[in-house]
Amino acid sequence: MNNQNRIYYIVGGTIAVGLLLAFLVFAFSGGLDSPVTKLPSRVDSSSSTISHHVVIEKKIDSLSQHNVTPTKYTTLKSEISSGLNAGMYPNSIKTNLDNRLADAYSKAVIAKINNELSKNPINQNEVEIYLTHLNTIGLANNEVLNFRRILKEYNYWTVSVPSKVETFVKKSFANYNSDQYLSLKNELEGSSNISPIILSHPAVKSSRKSSLARLQKYYNDYVQYQMAMSGFD
Repeated sequence: MNNQNRIYYIVGGTIAVGLLLAFLVFAFSGGLDSPVTKLPSRVDSSSSTISHHVVIEKKIDSLSQHNVTPTKYTTLKSEISSGLNAGMYPNSIKTNLDNRLADAYSKAVIAKINNELSKNPINQNEVEIYLTHLNTIGLANNEVLNFRRILKEYNYWTVSVPSKVETFVKKSFANYNSDQYLSLKNELEGSSNISPIILSHPAVKSSRKSSLARLQKYYNDYVQYQMAMSGFD
C-alpha cells in the first residue's frame, strides 16, 4: 500500500467515526423517537397549579343555602391547606381562598337560616347548629346575634307565654288576681315590643291567639262565678 492510499484510508476512517459520533449525539439528544420519559416542564407545573386553584374556587362558589353544611366548610378548608402544603400555590393564594370560603359560607348559611325562620314550626335545633358553627369558626356577626334574639322571642311567645297563661287559668276563682290577668291580656294584645318577623310568624300568631282565647274564657267564667256567688245568676 503506497503512502497516498494510506492517507485516503485514514481520512475515510476519521470521517466515518465522526459521522457515527454525530449520529449518536443526535439520537440521545431527542432527535429520534426515544423511550426516555421527559420531566414536566415549568409550564406544565404552572398549569397544574392554576387547575387546582380553579377547582377549589368552583367548589366554593357552588355553596348555597340548599347544599351548605358545616362538613362541607371543613372539607374545603382542609383542601385549601393541603394545596399549600403540597406546593400547589403560595400562601397569598391560600389566604385569598380562605377569605373567599368564609364569605361564601357565611352568605349561604345566613340565607339558609332566614329560610328556616320562615317555616312553621322553626327547626330550632338545625338553626342552632349553624349559629354555633359560625361562632366557632369566628364568623359570628351582628346578623348572627340578631338570629339568636329572634329565636329567643320565638320561644318566648310559643313556649313561655302559653305556659304563663296555662298556669293562670288553672288557678281557682278564689285566687283570681286582676293585675295578673290584665298584665297577660295587655301583653297578648300588644305588639310594639315584638320584632316584625316574629309578629308575623304563623306559629307565634297561632300561639298568641289561642292563649288570649284561653285567658278570656277564664275571665268570662270568673265573672259568671262572681255573679253566682253574689246571687245574681
